[in-house]
Amino acid sequence: MCNPTLAMVAVGAGSGYQLHQQRRNARAQERFMAQARQQQDQQINQQRGLDMDNRIRRARAERARLRAMSAETGLTGITMSTLLRDVDFQSGRDVATLEQNRQNQLTDSQMRHQSNLNQISQPDFLGTALNAGLQVYGIGQQAGKWGGP
Repeated sequence: MCNPTLAMVAVGAGSGYQLHQQRRNARAQERFMAQARQQQDQQINQQRGLDMDNRIRRARAERARLRAMSAETGLTGITMSTLLRDVDFQSGRDVATLEQNRQNQLTDSQMRHQSNLNQISQPDFLGTALNAGLQVYGIGQQAGKWGGP
């Protein structure tokens, strides 16, 4: 029969190693998910930035078209100013909507990321310690160190 003290130490070491591996795996999953979220957020920012740039470009083109039309037809004054302000207003409203959508997508990404983090299995320190303690106690009882039958 092997030395009971050695068996007890082996149980403690094995439990410690098990906890270490569980924590290491959990951290690796957390890092992976953080990187995935960063990439997703970067893609959201890039896409919304392109959408905003396109909308601003279309507004500039519309202003240029209206100015050219004004020069050709001689339309000036309040009517032309109103048309140009309307183009600016519509463009500003669209850009604000795009920005709000971007913020909403980033918030959604953050919430999904947190939900995924909550699903990562974390090491159970108390459970592992109790299990190791029970195993050590069982070894001790079998060896006759702590009373028993």
